[in-house]
Parts: sequence; structure tokens; C-alpha cells
Amino acid sequence: MAMKFPVCNKCVKSGSFCDSCKHLSRKGYSKEEIETYKKIHKSIKDMKHLGDVEIKRVLSNNNFAVIFCKKNDISKIIGKNGIVAKKIEKSISKKIIVAPYDSNIVDFSKEILRPINIIGVNVVYHGEKSKYIVRIPSSDKNIIKIDPDFFKHLADEIMKVDVDINFE
Repeated sequence: MAMKFPVCNKCVKSGSFCDSCKHLSRKGYSKEEIETYKKIHKSIKDMKHLGDVEIKRVLSNNNFAVIFCKKNDISKIIGKNGIVAKKIEKSISKKIIVAPYDSNIVDFSKEILRPINIIGVNVVYHGEKSKYIVRIPSSDKNIIKIDPDFFKHLADEIMKVDVDINFE
């Protein structure tokens, strides 16, 4: 049994969309994301204990790739002493963050921005629209790993919400 991805095995092995999965490109999946699935699959295909793990999305920028999966699959993707995570990082040439796919905006922010302390998350309403403001101590501004624009992109793609980071 192989690890599950949001696209079929044909797409994972080829690194591009097949005819039956092309509709996913309209849902925000990119060719780069499919390429990342291919690299992850190649790096861990011999690890049988990952057969029941399902990766929901992998979004990346130049420095990081964020792997979204079920909460109880996180420890399997990281592996004992981080061995699986290190293999994945080596294969995709980026640091990875593994986060749960099915979380609320507060838990999502804590997972992605770790080890940053989050003061709180506020909701600002503008008529029919709402925006979440993630409040972070200004003392943590220099240790934040993820670019705030990339965090906004992640929140938009995964949580379907508008987010800003505010340093206080």
C-alpha cells in the first residue's frame, strides 16, 4: 500500500496532471505541487508504515514546503527522530513543516508559525467580509521562520480565510 495523495498514482509517478485529474488545477493545485508529490513519493516509497498516511496538500515557496495531512498522521510523516522528515527535506531541497489539514484558524496559526508565541487571533468584520488578525509579539519578529506573505497564502488556500499578521 502506498501513501495517498490528492491526485492519482499516475499523476504522482509522472509529475504532471493526467486527463482525469486536470480539474484539480482549477481548484488551486499546481504542476509544482504535483512535482513535489512525485519527489515525496520517490523518497519514502520503501517505508511501508506510511501506507495509510494521506497527504492533503503540499504548498511551498523558495524556502519551505508545508505538508498538510490528518492530525494523527503528523507523527508518521515526521518519523522517529525526524528521519522521514529529513528524507523528504533532502528530496525536495526545502525545509518542511507538517501541519494538520482540518484545524481552526488559531490552531492553524500556531502550527505554521511555531515556535512563535501567538498573543491572540482577532476577527475584524467589514460588512459581509471578515479578516483574521494574528497578533504576535514584536520581540518575535526576528525569529519568525515563515514569510508573512506566504502565511497569508497558506491561510487563503487551506482555510479559505483572509489573514494578516500584526506585530505588537
